[in-house]
This record gives sequence, structure tokens and C-alpha cells, in this order.
Amino acid sequence: MTTKFRESFPDKVSVLAVIHADSLEQTITNVKIAVENNLHWVFLINHNISWFELVDIFEKTRGEFEKIWMWINLLWHNLYGTVNEVGFMQMRWCRVDWIWVDNPEIKWINPGYNNQDINKKRIDYLEWEWILFWWVAFKYQPPVENLEFACAQWRKYLDVTTTSGPGTWEAVDIEKLRKIREFSGDHPVWIASGTNDKNIIDSSEFADIFLVSTHLNKQWDFLNLDPEKVKRMNWVVEKLNGR
Repeated sequence: MTTKFRESFPDKVSVLAVIHADSLEQTITNVKIAVENNLHWVFLINHNISWFELVDIFEKTRGEFEKIWMWINLLWHNLYGTVNEVGFMQMRWCRVDWIWVDNPEIKWINPGYNNQDINKKRIDYLEWEWILFWWVAFKYQPPVENLEFACAQWRKYLDVTTTSGPGTWEAVDIEKLRKIREFSGDHPVWIASGTNDKNIIDSSEFADIFLVSTHLNKQWDFLNLDPEKVKRMNWVVEKLNGR
């Protein structure tokens, strides 16, 4: 699955821009900002709107940007609901490259309980070559006392280890990240919160992909990307990738 991941993310370091969709016009404007600054992966999520409004916005945005990678996060939808809805989207000829589910209803850390196979079947009917991202020592979760054990358990099922800082805006602890990198084996590592154009330099030694929201947004405005911040982030990423 590492090979499949690298087909999607061939660079040493990749950044995904989070766009909190609020309207079609606002979403398209922000996707343009990302694309014009060479961030060709965008992550659409709903907060102020319903998940079915996000589906409509996603489909219309996809019509404007056919070649970029687009993720969707339907807040307040579990895995089963999300997979079903994305299946309907694909039947309407809307390509969804990745899904993020906040409530996957999977409990792997307890070796005595594992319904991962059931949920895999729910996704397989879409005929995806799917890559599963799963969080380890993620923000607002109870502290993980034994990272090596946790990574060993999750590694049996996941494809990409996902972690974050202790909270929104807060950078990941480098020592924690180093250990997760070590204990994840050949699995890629993803940081999904707290990255900015400065700390990504140190974090990129141990992580492959970064999901960035707050530090790309305009100040006090989580709905809109700041073109200058996006441009600066892309400049740093290009340097990290040797270009």
C-alpha cells in the first residue's frame, strides 16, 4: 500500500489545504487559491452547512476542477453513511478521491474486538483501491502511554499513520513524531493538525503528508484561505522537495 500512496503523493512532502465549505462561490474561490499556488490536493469539510449541502458543493466544484485530488469529510456521518453517500456520488459520475470519517466505529486497540473486516467490505463495493488513514495519539484523545504497542496494533490494519499536536493550532511534539515514525515501519506518516510554514521544516524529517487549515487561513477567518500564506507554504514545500 506504500506504493499506492506514493502514486498519489510522489513528493517527499505534500500539503493538503483544508477548505471549510460554506457556499459554492466561496468554495470555488478557495480551491482556485490552492491550485494557483500549486497545492493540488484539497480537503472539503462542512461545519456551518449540512452534509448534503456539502455533497452538492463538492459535485459542482469537481465539475470546475476535474484533475485535482479532492477529499470529502461529511461531518456527523459515520463510515456506513459516508460510504453509501460517496457511492451515490460516484454513480452521478462525481469522482471522490478520498474520504475522511470522524466516526468510523472501529475499535482496534482492543485485540478482542475488531470489526475492521466488516467496514472494509462496506468500502470494497465501491471498487476502490482504498488507503486507510488512522489516527494515533491524536488531538483531544487520551494520552497514549505506549506508542510502540499502539502503532503495532494499528499497523495491522491501517495504511497511513495519522497524528497531530495536542490541539488545534498546536504543533506536534517532535519526539512523539520521531517515535511514531520509528514504530510505523514502512507506513507513511501524516500530520493532520498544527502545521505551519515554519514547523513543517522539522516535522518533514519524520512525516510525509500534512493537512493544513488554520495556518493557511486568513486571521480569525476559518472559511477563507489567505493567498499569501498559501504561497509561502508552497514555497517552503518546494524547497523541502528540492525544487
